[in-house]
Amino acid sequence: MAGGRLEEVPRIGVKADRCTGCRLCEYVCSSRRVPDGFNPSLAAIVVKFEGELEEEMTPVVCRQCEDAPCAGACPAGALSVGDQGVVVLDEQECPGCGLCVQACPYGAIRLPPSRPTPVKCDLCGGAPLCVEFCTYGALALE
Repeated sequence: MAGGRLEEVPRIGVKADRCTGCRLCEYVCSSRRVPDGFNPSLAAIVVKFEGELEEEMTPVVCRQCEDAPCAGACPAGALSVGDQGVVVLDEQECPGCGLCVQACPYGAIRLPPSRPTPVKCDLCGGAPLCVEFCTYGALALE
């Protein structure tokens, strides 16, 4: 263990050149978070469209940082490293201040207006739905 974390922390790897912008990853992620429905604004993954014609698509998801700046920024300690080395959010402890959102250098944590707490990837407990349903291979569990 290095710094209290497992050497091989699972992460979702992104191959942006394979992303078609279908946003299926957002839908399946939100299906886990929204009872009986879908709401991509509540997904813990978001596809960013960039370029002059928005022709460049890049899925953005938590990188499970070893130093976890989001966890360091949380005044309530609501973000911590779980058993598998995954940075997890305790929604009961979260004050909803958004400091973790500001601290994330990748823009992987969001605070949707419809929620009192941020949305952050927890790797679906080890079997990320976004990876399972990405038919183009843009996402992989590494």
